[in-house]
Amino acid sequence: MIFLLVQAPAVAVMLWLVSDARALVEPSLWLDAQRLLFLMACAAAWFGIINAVREIVKEAPIFQREHSVGIGAGPYLASKLLVLGLLAMLQIVLLVGLVAARFELPRSGVVLPGGIELYLTLVVTAVVGMALGLALSALSSSPDRATSLTPLLLIPQVVFAGVVFKLDGAAASLAWLTATRPAVQVLAASAQLGFDPQGQPVDPSTHEFPYILGRWLVLFALMAAGVSVTALCLRARDPGNPLRLFRRSATR
Repeated sequence: MIFLLVQAPAVAVMLWLVSDARALVEPSLWLDAQRLLFLMACAAAWFGIINAVREIVKEAPIFQREHSVGIGAGPYLASKLLVLGLLAMLQIVLLVGLVAARFELPRSGVVLPGGIELYLTLVVTAVVGMALGLALSALSSSPDRATSLTPLLLIPQVVFAGVVFKLDGAAASLAWLTATRPAVQVLAASAQLGFDPQGQPVDPSTHEFPYILGRWLVLFALMAAGVSVTALCLRARDPGNPLRLFRRSATR
C-alpha cells in the first residue's frame, strides 16, 4: 500500500521539475500545458492498470474454492471495484494536491471549478484503467502472464493519446479504445487551452459542456466494457458453467 501511494507524489515531483508553474493559466505556455495534462492523464490510467492487473489472477484458486461454497462473482467483483476505486481516488488526491502546490490551476473549468474538474476527470481515467487491468487479470492464466501482458495496456495510453503523435485514419479510431485520448481532451477543455497538441487553434465548441460530456461518456463506456469482461470471466469459473471447460482448455 505504501509503495502504491508513493507513486503519485513521485510523479508530481517529476512534473515540478519539467514544467513551468504557470503552464495551466498562461496562454503562451500552451505546449507546456498540453504536456503536463498528458502526463497527468497517463499517470492516472497507469495507476489504475498497475493496481488491478494482478488482483484477480493471483486469487484464482481462493476464488474458485470459495465460489464452490457460495461466494458469488458479483460481490467478489464489487469488493475489488470498491477497494481499488478508493485507492485510485486517494492516489489522484495526492497527485492533484501536489501538482496544485506548485502549479497554478485554472480557476474555472467548463462547468465546475478548474481544480475539481481536473480531479474528477483524472479519477474517472484511473477507474477506467482499473477496469481494464481487472479484465486483463481475469483473462490471464497466471500472475506472471498478467504482468508480461501489462505493457499492452500501458503503451497504447501514450501512443494513442494524440499528444506525442498526430492521429489519422485507423489510429484515430483505435485511440477511442484508450483512456488517455478522451481524458486529455477533457483536461485541455477544462484548462481552456486555445491550441491543440499540433499548435492549431481549437474550435470554441470544445470549451462547452456537450463536448466534455461526450468524452466522459466514452470513459464510462470503456469502464463498463472492462467490468463486463471481468464479470464474464469470473462467471466462467463456475463449475456448472459450460464456458468453464473452454477457459480451462484455453489456459492450458
